[in-house]
Amino acid sequence: MKKMHVGEMRDAVIYDRSAYAVTLIARMARCVEKLHLEGFPYPSEIYKEKLLAHYWNGTYFKADYASAAFSAECALMPFWLKVITDDQKAAKTFDYIEQHKLNYPYPLKYTDTPEVLKIRFGMGTILMPDYAGTTIWSWHAAIYIKLLKK
Repeated sequence: MKKMHVGEMRDAVIYDRSAYAVTLIARMARCVEKLHLEGFPYPSEIYKEKLLAHYWNGTYFKADYASAAFSAECALMPFWLKVITDDQKAAKTFDYIEQHKLNYPYPLKYTDTPEVLKIRFGMGTILMPDYAGTTIWSWHAAIYIKLLKK
């Protein structure tokens, strides 16, 4: 949980310990446990606790440690990778997506607060005017639809 900048799925956005990254680490830790491997220092439960304590805002998992922004991959990955298995929390996230029309006209828009996200120099609005805005990310849509079906 150290504060540092590392490459993430959305390399143009500067995150401060994103929920997406913490979720991936939690899933990796669970795999280490299931495979009885050595060398990974912390159990997966620690990361689940971090997600719930620092990222869950009562409606969705916020983008990162420092902001309350909605970001599709950060909101959905804890459920998709089964780090969080609480159907009520998932339903609250789906309600937020519906209420903020992030699934309209097609699922799934990346965020409803693009102005909050920090974009790396050279990759911002000049080269990619709506990169972290209302653009549709179809692979997030596939995850979203699959989670809705479940």
